[in-house]
Amino acid sequence: MSKRGQVTTFMIVGLFTLLVFGVIISLSGEKAKNEYYLELSGEQALVSYVESCLISTAEKGLFQNSKAGGYFLLPEHSTTDLFENLPYFYEGGQTFFPSNSLLAEQVGTYVDTMLSFCLDDFRLFQEQGYTIIAGKPTSQVTLSSSKLRIETEMPLTLAWENQQKEFSLFQASLLLEQFSADWQIAEKIVQEQNGSEICLSCFANLAAENNLFVSIVPLANDSYLFDLRDNDYLLGEEKFSLQFAVKNDAE
Repeated sequence: MSKRGQVTTFMIVGLFTLLVFGVIISLSGEKAKNEYYLELSGEQALVSYVESCLISTAEKGLFQNSKAGGYFLLPEHSTTDLFENLPYFYEGGQTFFPSNSLLAEQVGTYVDTMLSFCLDDFRLFQEQGYTIIAGKPTSQVTLSSSKLRIETEMPLTLAWENQQKEFSLFQASLLLEQFSADWQIAEKIVQEQNGSEICLSCFANLAAENNLFVSIVPLANDSYLFDLRDNDYLLGEEKFSLQFAVKNDAE
């Protein structure tokens, strides 16, 4: 009985120690995340911080823009009566599928508009005694079948004690294999439109082979909403969704 009691006591102490250790790790993990960039020199940390924000903002831009057919600002050929309007990829017998350069331009606009939310006024650095003055970002984005590259011009001054350092160019890149694959399928769907009716059999097998779920919602005036969802392509818990509209010719 004595040995059993000692074992039980040991297990309880061990579990308590493990629990306390887990709490410490959780709290220190958040602290480590906030101070990660400051483990480098102030200059290196700042560049790393900005470029990580470029990556995360560009990723969000890819997902958010794709919900609007790849656009941050909708083009002329778009629906007008939906709660969230979409661009027409096919209308009046013409195809308006966006090029890689257009998609890249729209991601750049998203980044320039939304980057400040990630940078958070550089509060992490200001709390450490740094003074930072930043101008507006201007991004150039290039998009290929496998990679997105982003170069952002943003005048930025880092000052501390009696020192000062100026920056202007920040660069980042991310891989886009899944993004490109889903967009290629969307392009094939649009190419199959014949102007008078939706050809379901034209892309059903294509969607199944790539583990995509494609929903089609009838709209007014012979228009249809397409929504391609990729359950294997995630940003956090968000699934990739590519949405666009098609308007067939009235019979």
